[in-house]
Amino acid sequence: MNHKGTKTIETQNLLLRKFDVSDYEQMYKHWAGDSQLTQYASWGVHDSKRTTKKLLEHWQIKRSNDKIYRWGVEDKASQALIGEIHVKRIVKKIAACELEFLFAQSDQRIQLGAEAVRTVTQFLFDSVQADRVQVGIDVEDKANQAILEACHYQEEGVQRRGLANNRGIVDRRWFGMIKEDKD
Repeated sequence: MNHKGTKTIETQNLLLRKFDVSDYEQMYKHWAGDSQLTQYASWGVHDSKRTTKKLLEHWQIKRSNDKIYRWGVEDKASQALIGEIHVKRIVKKIAACELEFLFAQSDQRIQLGAEAVRTVTQFLFDSVQADRVQVGIDVEDKANQAILEACHYQEEGVQRRGLANNRGIVDRRWFGMIKEDKD
């Protein structure tokens, strides 16, 4: 794999970029402080803007590491930060990356979320030389499932009680894509 770190990527509708500490208010407002949105997340809902700011300060320290991939997703039309997408795990031996993402509630959540996931997947295949990208989600997470299906990820099966999130210990549905699938 050819690690590049988080690079700014622009699409038709989105700007994918590194987070900045000044993003804390939008991040808290649009998803991190929303218990409904974070029910499927592996991290707890933020209890205050201060919690979000401290997290972004922590991320700021690590953002120059070429093996860390974490994008803030900005809607170019509104200039609002609408979500995040990051590589949760890298398995070097098989050139695989595991993605995790969360997008704010909106009428365009599926469309813009899919645009972000497609873009990051393409970046991982083309620039990082990943051979496989996978995503594990709560079986009840219909929004993220719709995003993955829109990106043509293949459902690969269900891991019973394979995920701990804010709903408890739940079944995890795996989706994957290998480099040849994207063509």
